[in-house]
Amino acid sequence: MSEKNYLDIMIDSLSQKKDLLEKIVELNEKQKAIIDAKEVDSDSLDKTLREKDALIDRINTLDSGFEALFARVREVLDVDRKPYSKEIETMKSYIRDITDLTVKIQAGELRNKHKIENYFAEQKKSIVNAKKAGNMASRYYDSMNRLDYSPQFMDKKN
Repeated sequence: MSEKNYLDIMIDSLSQKKDLLEKIVELNEKQKAIIDAKEVDSDSLDKTLREKDALIDRINTLDSGFEALFARVREVLDVDRKPYSKEIETMKSYIRDITDLTVKIQAGELRNKHKIENYFAEQKKSIVNAKKAGNMASRYYDSMNRLDYSPQFMDKKN
């Protein structure tokens, strides 16, 4: 296979990676909407997480293939890049787009992480408060049952 074919495959790989990253950006926005809802739908949140995991696995596979191809053409490109300048410029453009998307994804992930941590902290606080209220009610009930309301002093007058 010629270097041009390798470069075309690498360009295709970068294009696919860009598409996958755009899908992850969309899933981040979907997660944000789920987290921002009054009641978080944990099934939907879990589904988006699983979808993102699958996309990330595909990206890792693409990256491995890209690196293997680059290792094959590196020497040729180090010697003479001129015949491949169009392909190199196309790859640079994709890499810029991929970098921008990666930064956007990282910011979205950080935002969603803080939001979900706050949500879980509120849920935990609510559970703790409910447990405390239940314990207080139980202690009150126990203490009221231990009280003896029988008269302590009897009036001897008839």
